[in-house]
Amino acid sequence: MKLIDDFYVTEGKITTILQPISDGAEETILKDHPLKDYILGSKKVLAQSQNITTLVTDQYNEDVYDIPAIKKQYDSLEKEIKANTAKEFKVSDASLQSKKSSYEVFNKEADNFLATLRKVLRAAETSKTISVAQATEIQNGYQNVVSRYNNFVD
Repeated sequence: MKLIDDFYVTEGKITTILQPISDGAEETILKDHPLKDYILGSKKVLAQSQNITTLVTDQYNEDVYDIPAIKKQYDSLEKEIKANTAKEFKVSDASLQSKKSSYEVFNKEADNFLATLRKVLRAAETSKTISVAQATEIQNGYQNVVSRYNNFVD
């Protein structure tokens, strides 16, 4: 068990170091790509969705709930989704026009994820806890967002 715990601590440290490097490389690679703004905006939504899912899961696992912290991340995610959804999909390359529907489906799925979070937060405010079913619902919602993101960027 100690090795498993050490692995997760080390993985977190390595990710913290490498993430800014990989993000910078991705921005450089996408510099002239017609979908750059849509991909990077969607990636922000995805990252914040992951952060809130991790927060909820960690709080569930530790049986300690900080609903204001979840709400704060919810508000941040909501702003990112609104900003991403507000971008009008304008791409002149005809071969990329099919990406418009994938982009819209991604944003719709992210909005569905917000709805799930709202429902869980309402219940958690009353009960001061998050049930296994609610934690699972959030994790499943996040996985749906990941799937739609992958469909968009593939």
